[in-house]
Amino acid sequence: MAGLWTARARLAVLGGAVYEAGEFVVRVGELRQVGGAQSAVRAVVACVQRGGEGDGMALAEEDTQKQKEAVRTFWKSFGFESAKEYFYIPTADDDGFGEIRLWCEVLRLRP
Repeated sequence: MAGLWTARARLAVLGGAVYEAGEFVVRVGELRQVGGAQSAVRAVVACVQRGGEGDGMALAEEDTQKQKEAVRTFWKSFGFESAKEYFYIPTADDDGFGEIRLWCEVLRLRP
């Protein structure tokens, strides 16, 4: 049964930094697969937040679309064409676990 309970590998965001750019806050860090004696870099994670976002306040649907478009426009100004995008913006029907689901999807191990 040891094979079922032995931790093999896990993901961790290491070496992070925070930058403020106008109304946006950008957090970046290396996504590393940690386990055993090795620590392999899997990706770089960037989290972009607009001022007032992420404070638990629910937004109306049109405000949600405006927030997404503002963040997407800001992100595209960096010129990363092949980056995967995941969004979480609190809405009125949010169950409180949206941000957790977002990070589970971002940090999910892929082959």
